[in-house]
Amino acid sequence: MSGSGEPVGKPVAAWALGLFPENIIGFCSRGLKYIAAAFLSLPVLYVFYSSLSSARRYADCFDFAPVPAGSVAVVADGEALNVSHIVFGIGASVDTWEKRRRYAELWWRPGETRGFVWLDRKPDTWEDDGPPYRVSEDLSNRGFGGSPSAVRMARIAAESFRLGLEGTRWFVMGDDDTVFVPDNVVAALAGLDHRAMWYVGAPSESVEQDLVHSYGMAFGGGGFALSLGAAEALSVAIDGCLERYGNFYGSDQRVQACMSELGVPLTRHPGFHQVPLSLSLSPTSYYRVRQAQVNRGVDGTVNFGHMVPRGSSTCGVPSPCGVQLLVNLEGLQRIEQIAFSTRSPFRGRNDSGIVNCVWHVQVDIHGDAYGLLAAHPTAPLVSLHHLDAVEPLFPTKTQLDSVASLMGAARFDPARTLQQAFCYDPTLRWTVSVSWGYTAQIYPALLPPHVLEKTLGTFQTWRSSQDGPFTFNTRPMPDEPCARPAIFFLDRVQNVSSKATITTYGRHVPGPEMVCKDRNYPSLALQNVRVFSSKMPSSVWTQVRANFIYWNLGAARRQCCDIKWGRLKAAIDVRLRSCGLHETITPPK
Repeated sequence: MSGSGEPVGKPVAAWALGLFPENIIGFCSRGLKYIAAAFLSLPVLYVFYSSLSSARRYADCFDFAPVPAGSVAVVADGEALNVSHIVFGIGASVDTWEKRRRYAELWWRPGETRGFVWLDRKPDTWEDDGPPYRVSEDLSNRGFGGSPSAVRMARIAAESFRLGLEGTRWFVMGDDDTVFVPDNVVAALAGLDHRAMWYVGAPSESVEQDLVHSYGMAFGGGGFALSLGAAEALSVAIDGCLERYGNFYGSDQRVQACMSELGVPLTRHPGFHQVPLSLSLSPTSYYRVRQAQVNRGVDGTVNFGHMVPRGSSTCGVPSPCGVQLLVNLEGLQRIEQIAFSTRSPFRGRNDSGIVNCVWHVQVDIHGDAYGLLAAHPTAPLVSLHHLDAVEPLFPTKTQLDSVASLMGAARFDPARTLQQAFCYDPTLRWTVSVSWGYTAQIYPALLPPHVLEKTLGTFQTWRSSQDGPFTFNTRPMPDEPCARPAIFFLDRVQNVSSKATITTYGRHVPGPEMVCKDRNYPSLALQNVRVFSSKMPSSVWTQVRANFIYWNLGAARRQCCDIKWGRLKAAIDVRLRSCGLHETITPPK
């Protein structure tokens, strides 16, 4: 029978015939063919297997699930990351350092932190209790285009890498007026393998700035971090990039362009803050700030970095764009006199009718930083920048004293600093919001978390002085006094044990026109908010993974709190705690 008429088992029987001796030659011939075919197919199978393996490894790169609680973040070289593995590069000049070094002294830990202040020339003297210095390489004969200062700053990471300091895993860059929280820098980087190429930082808070520069650029003033692997690659490529990008404005723009050529994108971390702020500053308010410094014995020049008048001759003090304007007390008095001159072009008047001289500071937002710091994202505070260009963070203190207070709190509990929590008083129908180490707010209403986590708009965009857009959501500060929160600022921090603290926040009394007399509003008899909390372990932040673009804080969760009234209703006590597994922060009905 032929074709389809043959039984199904027939081919097997035919194959069996090949096992008999009389067919041994045919069997061997066919066997050799099969072996040859199998041998020739091995390369194809190997390529196929490799493709599957690579695909699995590639898919793992996009596994953004948080590291399970209790696990250890990437530990290389047999030791978990600590501050000694980080080399800080502080960009400065001899002319600016003396005025700004006090900010570095607030966070630098002699004998513990490592790094250098990179200067343009050798200083006449140097304080031994601060960071050591290095003089940047002389580039006068290299022919790099653009600002020599920007070129010099862009090479700091490369020059730091070339020092070959033992045990270095990360290089963290900042300006001489950048304030870091070293423990939180460690927490921010501990989940990343320093042997790979990582470029970590944050763009500007202002959309206008990011449109001009790049959403993929870490603004240098807020600080950025380069892993050992990235710094090594940058050290090879940077000079070629500087030749190609001589038309760029700043050092951070040059570094980002070079990282882009290396194929390393920005990993955004919300704890790096370009923050600061421009402000409209009247001579009278400036004088009050300076007078407070004099009263506290703070002598010398007050530095408002990168200040230029709005308009070519506003306040009669012409200054080219980008030039440092240093105003000493004598010069301030001269400006004070100009403020009362009817011949000067002023921008407006304050509530008392005194003419204001409005300054425009070339930074990222315009106004007061309070709203930003009172609603910090659920991420460790890593850095703050350009603090000389902001209204004092604490209204009754100078800026240096304000930053010292914030950093003092950070030394008690760095991981918790500026972390926000809210809870409710169902009887009075009040909402309490705490930004640990800085401020507490009491609202005379029940506000849900999705409102409270939005930043109060106490600032505007720096280019157009508008209410936005920013890279985060904002809500307006109400004009009506009774709709505003009662505000309390940090007064003191104390340990109650090695694992717990009490922070006390004192009532800030606004001007008479902003005092609310409504019966449901927190009366002035309520003078203090006391916050009881356990110290937050840094593992809250290290038990996360970063993806290629954004920092994934999936393991982090805002904490809950409970309210208890103190004696005589002069204080309210707030206890911070971890939320229950399925607990929600929901306003009472």
